[in-house]
Amino acid sequence: MIAHSHSIRAHLPDRGAVAFAARSLIAMGLAMAVATLFELERPYWALISAVFLQVRPETGLVIEKGIFQILGTLTGGAVGVGILLVLMPYPVLAVVALAVWVGANAVASALLRRLNVVYGFAIAGVTAVLVVALTMLDPAAAAGGSLFRIAEARVSEIIVGAVCATFASSVLWPVRVKQALMRLARNGINELFDYLDLELTAESSGNQRHRSADAVLQTIVALSDDASAALFEGPDGPGRARAVSRLCQKALALMATVQVFGRFRRRHPELIGAELDAALDRLRQAIQQMRATRSEARARRIAQALRRELQEKPAETERTTPVERMLFRLMRTLVGDLIIVLRANHAIETSDRALLKAPALVPYRDPLIGAVTGARTTFLFLIGAGAWLVTGSPAAVVLMILPVIFSIMFARLPSPPAAMRRLLVGALIAVPAAWAVAPWLIAQTPQGLAPAVAIFALPLFFALLAIPDPDTRHYGIGFAIPYILLIRPGGEMAFDAREFAGLSLAILIAIALVYLVFRLINEPGARIMRRRLVASTTRDLQRLGDPHRTGGEEWFDARMAERLMRLSAYDRALPERERHLTDLGLTGLNLGHSSLRLQRQLAADDTPEVREMARKWQRSLAHAYRRASRGRQTRAFRERSARLLAALEGSGRIDSDGRALIQGSLERLALTLERLAATVPPAASPGAVSVIDRARS
Repeated sequence: MIAHSHSIRAHLPDRGAVAFAARSLIAMGLAMAVATLFELERPYWALISAVFLQVRPETGLVIEKGIFQILGTLTGGAVGVGILLVLMPYPVLAVVALAVWVGANAVASALLRRLNVVYGFAIAGVTAVLVVALTMLDPAAAAGGSLFRIAEARVSEIIVGAVCATFASSVLWPVRVKQALMRLARNGINELFDYLDLELTAESSGNQRHRSADAVLQTIVALSDDASAALFEGPDGPGRARAVSRLCQKALALMATVQVFGRFRRRHPELIGAELDAALDRLRQAIQQMRATRSEARARRIAQALRRELQEKPAETERTTPVERMLFRLMRTLVGDLIIVLRANHAIETSDRALLKAPALVPYRDPLIGAVTGARTTFLFLIGAGAWLVTGSPAAVVLMILPVIFSIMFARLPSPPAAMRRLLVGALIAVPAAWAVAPWLIAQTPQGLAPAVAIFALPLFFALLAIPDPDTRHYGIGFAIPYILLIRPGGEMAFDAREFAGLSLAILIAIALVYLVFRLINEPGARIMRRRLVASTTRDLQRLGDPHRTGGEEWFDARMAERLMRLSAYDRALPERERHLTDLGLTGLNLGHSSLRLQRQLAADDTPEVREMARKWQRSLAHAYRRASRGRQTRAFRERSARLLAALEGSGRIDSDGRALIQGSLERLALTLERLAATVPPAASPGAVSVIDRARS
């Protein structure tokens, strides 16, 4: 009996989903009441606005999204009015102006990372279309001074939905961003421990390490996306957002650093002495202990004890080689970064204001991605606008609105076509549901509000239950939006079978069209993006040679984070045997950190010759990284490193121990680049070396 009860409970929605659905319905009911009170012509747009706003239930995210929705609505409304004032008599020119506006918003959205800002750009584009299209459908109503009243109504409908959704999210069973950040941070640190353990295990497979790295990177992406919303949850929000940025950056640095030890253990065990091997075993044991404990404070104590052990143990002895000295120093850096990660996790929970300020992750702004997103969105808009110009049908407005929203909002998803398929399934269910509900709703409305609300809300409630779960979210959205558009609840409801059929067809065509165009015009392939991301990393590696042009490790980490996340996303789409993009990004990140440490050591010798040699060496490192990413060997880098060592020896400003440590770092970097060149598959670059050449190297 107990087992049967558990089985039933497992198939029921959790309390969080029920609370979300109830809160969303209350927000929509409130939006409907306010829109009706102010006699807005199309109050159902307020309901749709409320649905989009609450896709994520956390209060901070809803507030942030509401702010950007209002800003986008006001901006789009102003642009729509401007277009009408100038081009009202010329519908074709008005469509061209709207296409330019929609395309510009799509391009801008692709150059930013924050999802709520992206949503703001989508709303700015759509609001202008709504103002222009719905006004031009009834030009007689826009005569005289009523043009501004019509535009005001369109803008007001969307803003009412935003305000009501924000209010409901803040006062009804609020879910805080803090809770989501704490959960993600704990999961991310545990996944990071798993990855560190696998890298330090010589017997781990490449597939195991790839899967583990993917898990860490996906959690970092989620943390980074949600961090900005913490700013809207009280005075502790900014500190919490900084802690998330610090955790993300140091987690990436740890992933890049630990790869060095893993590669030496797997590829160059002869270069690791017994003492260093024992230290690596001790590091792995400490990581396993930190992974096993549930106490963040105990995990920090374990890491701090390990750091004291390494500090008390001299890295330089008569038996250690330059490479081993470098690795001992690198191990101390790794443990220090690990302590910072644990401290950042503590700051997320407590908003520790003492945490060092961390810059936010910098979005990767690629004009090519912006151009593709802009072209796709503009193309979709022009198809809908063409149908509107030819038919003049109100249903054709849907073909102008929905594709723009979905094209912009879904562009950053890992698989937009898969999301659109789910959306289409939801819409296919919504059409017969709305067909069944609309006549009953109209029949019950004169008899009382309560039966009408119950009839309308029940199917919507079940759709809203699906939205909190990422696996079913797009089914729920696919049902809710068409369902509201088809029923169009308001003061003067009527059911016309012909109009209903036309609108149903327009909605289904709009979603199917977005799916097909996403298949036709998607982001550039992995090979093209690999070249562009590597080129950006190469430029930053070159800039690290000039300390006046950069902000050091924090600057480099903030810029590399987004690139690494994108490389990992492209990597997941490749067959296992061809997966090297995540490794490529982590190697670039590690080269940057290593070169910065080396530049700090070289700063002890301020002679002009050494300074110039150091700049040339940095450029050679960047060039070697780009060659290695194409499968080409980098012998010139070893030659440049030898010249740098010779210049240091000739100057004599750095003692022999310091030169030995620099020599070990240079040797390690050369081995890393040669290993990278040997592992890049031939298909990754037309100029890659042959299998025989790679084997010889």
